[in-house]
Amino acid sequence: ASTSTGPASLLDASDMTWDDIQLYSNLGVDGVDRGYQTLADFLVLNKDYVVFLDPKYTHYNHYDEFFEQLKGVPKNQVVIKYYFDNEILADKARVNGYKSWGYLYTGDLSNPDLVKFINKWDMLGFPHNASQNDWDIVLSYGKPVIGHTATNSTEYESSISKGASGVMVGASTTVDGVGRYEAPPNSSRLG
Repeated sequence: ASTSTGPASLLDASDMTWDDIQLYSNLGVDGVDRGYQTLADFLVLNKDYVVFLDPKYTHYNHYDEFFEQLKGVPKNQVVIKYYFDNEILADKARVNGYKSWGYLYTGDLSNPDLVKFINKWDMLGFPHNASQNDWDIVLSYGKPVIGHTATNSTEYESSISKGASGVMVGASTTVDGVGRYEAPPNSSRLG
């Protein structure tokens, strides 16, 4: 079987069986093969963390299946994340008892349905490099705002200085004060 050095070299996983996926490698930044994990196994191994889950390109017809996979996971361990205009997912998160994070960009501030959409989310995300004026607009809605996506300490501090309640970090090894994620012990291929 061929192996992958990352998700970019995979075929469309939605067309693969779990056995097919297990033929590929999931290499960590340290080069160690950790294998692919089911969502349930990943959440068990990372039970001490709050995990922001983005179902990415999952069609809304599969949202019930997505939430079914979360059964038994403590509600305070998961935050459902997606682009701010996906009110269907925000509603499903709430109905299923999860907090939600809708992220947006500066160009979205002119969306005529902005308020309708952001009212569906518990938290908002906004770019670290947006102007203070734009940050003030987003902060005025009274929800926690998380800056995104910081890849260095300057970007991290920019979000905090503009009023962010937290910051999504894309490269924790390059942001001072943010710990590098260490895979839990025994997180190699799960039987």
